Amino acid sequence: MSGRHGAGRATTLAASTTCGALTILLAACASPVGGQALPVHGPRDAPRPPAPAPYDPCALLTEREAEDLGLEPRGTPMPGEPERLVPPGCSWSPVDGVPSRLSTFSIVVSVDIHPEEFYGTAPPTGTRTVGGYEWSRRPNPFGEQFCDFATQARGTRFVGIGTSVLGEPEQACAVAEQALPLVSAHLAGR
Repeated sequence: MSGRHGAGRATTLAASTTCGALTILLAACASPVGGQALPVHGPRDAPRPPAPAPYDPCALLTEREAEDLGLEPRGTPMPGEPERLVPPGCSWSPVDGVPSRLSTFSIVVSVDIHPEEFYGTAPPTGTRTVGGYEWSRRPNPFGEQFCDFATQARGTRFVGIGTSVLGEPEQACAVAEQALPLVSAHLAGR
């Protein structure tokens, strides 16, 4: 008798206890909480379409300026990937036949992605003021052969210049540093 009926009582008792706990939890959820809802800073839950950039990344260097840097005259637009926290940009290839270790050169313009989301949270390794803009050197997690600078321009979260070289990490910033005054002049001339 106790086997069959005892099990029934234990099940009834467990169900009652579960129901009671659930009722308390639901009642707690229904009570108002004081305060004000504020947005959370950090990565977004759902991808949003990128906001229109106030600057065209490919227009931040003229064809002549690109050639003077040893780059092809026209850059290639790169669409942003907000779900991967990558802002829209423009990339230029090194000119064929020019002796250079430069591998990549790009400019990005972000209106909705924070620099810390794109570059990571490591603090800048240095700053310099060029053309009225404070450019910070951002460490790159892929190594010393990469060089990244970022600044904040009107209407943006940041504008970034990035280069990479094949070998010779001490030359990683050479072209990026030459581009800083050129890009700054375009940002200021807007």
